[in-house]
Amino acid sequence: MIKVYMAVLFIISPLFGEVGNFSISSSTHDRGVISNSSSLIMNWEEPTVSNEEELVGYIYAFEKNSSLDLEYIGNFIPSSTNTLSINLEDVTDGTYYFHILAITDRGTTSSMQVYGEILVDSTPPIIEFSSTTLDSGKVQISLSSPTDIESRISIYYTLDGSEPTTTSTLYSAPFEIGSDVTIKYFGIDNANNSSEIKSREITVLYQGYFVYFTNISNGNLIATTSENRADTPISEIYVSGTNLDSYVYRIDSNEYSSWINGDKGVEISSLQDGLHTLYVIGQDSDGNVQSEPSQISFTVDNSPPQFLVGNVEDENISEFSYFSNSISLNFESEENVTIRYTLDGTNPSKSVGTEYLYPIQISESIEVLAVGYDSLGNIGDVQRFQIYIDRESPTGLNIFDSSGFELNASNPAYFETKYIYNSEEQFHFILEDDMEIEPTVYWTVDGTSPTNFSSSGNPLVTKTSTLKFVGIDEVGNRTDIDSRDIVIDKLPPVITDFVITGDCNLRDGIYVCGETNAKIVLVITENITPDDIYINYTTNGEVPSRTSNEANSSSKTIEVPLSGIVKKVKIAVYDWIENRSDTLSLSLKYEVPVVSPLANLSLSDGALINFEIASKIDVSIENGGETPLYFYKFDSNNSFEENSSNSIDISDFDDGEYILSVIASNGEINSSEQNISFEIDNTPPNPPLISGENNFQESSEINITTDDNSTIYFSKVFGVIPATEYTGVITITSSTVIYAETEDEVGNRSGMVKKTFLKYGDTNISILDPNATISDDPNTTEPSDPNTTEPSDPNTTDPEPDDPVIEPDPEPDEPTIDPNYGVGILDQSGFDVVDTDNGEKIIFYDLAGNEMDIITINYKAVSDIVPSNFGDNSRQYVNSDITVRVLPSSDLIIIYNRVSLYSKVAINEIVSFTNSGFFYQSDGLVSNNGNVATLNFSYVGTSIATNYKLNGGDLGFPEIAVSSGSSISMKISTSSNNSLNFEVEAPLSGTITF
Repeated sequence: MIKVYMAVLFIISPLFGEVGNFSISSSTHDRGVISNSSSLIMNWEEPTVSNEEELVGYIYAFEKNSSLDLEYIGNFIPSSTNTLSINLEDVTDGTYYFHILAITDRGTTSSMQVYGEILVDSTPPIIEFSSTTLDSGKVQISLSSPTDIESRISIYYTLDGSEPTTTSTLYSAPFEIGSDVTIKYFGIDNANNSSEIKSREITVLYQGYFVYFTNISNGNLIATTSENRADTPISEIYVSGTNLDSYVYRIDSNEYSSWINGDKGVEISSLQDGLHTLYVIGQDSDGNVQSEPSQISFTVDNSPPQFLVGNVEDENISEFSYFSNSISLNFESEENVTIRYTLDGTNPSKSVGTEYLYPIQISESIEVLAVGYDSLGNIGDVQRFQIYIDRESPTGLNIFDSSGFELNASNPAYFETKYIYNSEEQFHFILEDDMEIEPTVYWTVDGTSPTNFSSSGNPLVTKTSTLKFVGIDEVGNRTDIDSRDIVIDKLPPVITDFVITGDCNLRDGIYVCGETNAKIVLVITENITPDDIYINYTTNGEVPSRTSNEANSSSKTIEVPLSGIVKKVKIAVYDWIENRSDTLSLSLKYEVPVVSPLANLSLSDGALINFEIASKIDVSIENGGETPLYFYKFDSNNSFEENSSNSIDISDFDDGEYILSVIASNGEINSSEQNISFEIDNTPPNPPLISGENNFQESSEINITTDDNSTIYFSKVFGVIPATEYTGVITITSSTVIYAETEDEVGNRSGMVKKTFLKYGDTNISILDPNATISDDPNTTEPSDPNTTEPSDPNTTDPEPDDPVIEPDPEPDEPTIDPNYGVGILDQSGFDVVDTDNGEKIIFYDLAGNEMDIITINYKAVSDIVPSNFGDNSRQYVNSDITVRVLPSSDLIIIYNRVSLYSKVAINEIVSFTNSGFFYQSDGLVSNNGNVATLNFSYVGTSIATNYKLNGGDLGFPEIAVSSGSSISMKISTSSNNSLNFEVEAPLSGTITF
């Protein structure tokens, strides 16, 4: 709460008056005076404030900082207080400051008042005692305190066993005791803190005549010999004492000596380096013997100093050291020595050379000589340090093979930037440098760049590799990375095949040729140097060598003159590095040629056919003589059959792969055999699958897929055989019928499938007849949902036809009614007619767009068929121009001037139409079971049928005139899922019976 209050006061304080400064004092702590008082009492005067304001209190703090912001750490007291007591019992010793400022009810503050330094010290001093037995036998007493000197410690003591006070003897310096006493002492500091009183018993062992040492003191470091040029060696220790007559001594743990005259010293020149203690017991002239021995400890050092040439960048260097740049040379020693050095080749000594005080800066190669000597003058050997500053990379890096040839373009193994060897090869390097230490060559054969961590020495390459190498000297200067492509080629060339020209035939191991000159063309495999090979041969049966006849390596052809005598040709191929192939041996001779017959076949090897392409294989015999004859068989498990006709019938062959072997003969000894393979495929591919969104609003994307690799063709025109290749998604924006077929690579086509895609509200039925025209009739009924299948009234009676209908022969068996299929009729908007109880009106238009008669049709889905007046459950729909009778297993689409029927189960279905002067097309009459479908045509009237087409092709009897009452019957065998598209183009009048 204080902090928030003060923050507000500080913000508004400039708007009001000022608070006057006020004096502050302490009754317990003067400024800068140490005090051990347990409390701090502060007093201050009340400051003056303006008339508009009222003093409300003070903010204060007791801190070690001489300046601070009371707004954040201050404590609040009311204005009625002018005195404050602060408990110091838990305050640590140190310097403090008291801060205070006054505040008014309107947030005005005084300037901050500070009182200090306040020195707090409540810690008693520590008094330390020490004593030393002097050579004289007396004991020297020392009293001291490690406390800060500013505390100004006063030490008081007594030697008579009484308790010391501030009136006792004040200690000022060490003093000597010559008899046994009890000393008591304490200390008091400037803050009046007093230590506890301590007591010590002092015993003086000898009070009379004693021995002391005159030329060394206790703890001296001495040299006892000048062997290493010590300045003042001490070879004996002199002893003395009042009335000293004689003495005995021992050094360290040795036995005491015999009595020695008091004016002689103790010989120590033979002592080893190290710490020693001399013990002496004296005897005066009166025979008094010293009760305890006098003793003195000293250290002997007769060894030269050992100094280490310490480091360059914390690394010790050796006598010969190499660096790539300027260095700072540091000297270090195991003991405290003086080091002098020279840079001009002269030997340093105690008086010669520069004293080493700072690191030596070296920028060029130089020899540094240095020597060290200790405080006794013992001097060590001169040490030499040859420093090499090497800023140059090694030069002249070359590589040589085991034969001593450098790996360059002149090397015998060099071939098109590579070096080829026929066995593993070892290499070595030559690298020059101007330094004493020879640089190192590092290398790799795994494709990586070499570093100073890579392999070194002479590389042995055992397989084809890229040898990379680099030279690096002692200080890291390096050459550029170089490389050589090494090929280890242990494989000889291989004669994989050969061809002999000159009408040669192999007979009993001998090539019998019809020409007197034969050419042997070799097929040679050589992976490493395919364009650099050597072909050597002989024609006398000898094994060829590199000195034998040499053929042209580029054409790989050997020309051999022939005669009636057999020539034995032997051929060997060498690669560029003399790897040798196996020997090829051939026997050849010339013989007057006899023309052999040859069978010419109408199929090429590997042909893929169906029976439309070829139902037979034509055979003709060249050079067959007067009675050409051939034998043939299919596949390897058949026997040859004789044949003299000009073709081989394959029309009854099943689909599959076959091998035809034909032996042509001219009735003499000559014959030839030919073999071809071919495949028969008369099986049409599976029909495609048409998918996409039906009953769409704006557009629909149509996909046509097939389950194999056949090609898809499609059409959007009724009656047009699909001929456009499908390559991707078809996007439609109006009602459309898609017709599609698949065609395999040999030309077999699947049955045609189609699918209707309807757009809501579309009044354009050109998808079914591109020539149809739809008027914008306000009475047009909006299309119903094509998915609705409300049943119609089963009691509805179909209207009677106005025109006579030629009834078809009844089916011998009642067809199966498939509940998945039914009658489908499109209205004038191109949508499926919805089943209704009251009947659906269908309006027809002529080509000029004039409205024709209206048909009213009542029907239900197939699943709810009510038998009609026909025994085969078919329906009949009639108006003045059209009478339609349809079996319930068919789908029917009726449009003026075009009728399309597609049947899902073609079992001799009969559909009767009475047609008055418009085109007819049956689209997709399908047999699912391989039955024979009989199509019956009859014409009533005087018109002439000018053309008949099946699947878009001519039926074979065009331009047939059909008079009134005549008919044509045609049976077409259909295999599974074949589509039969039949189209009649004629200005017909009368009735067509299907």
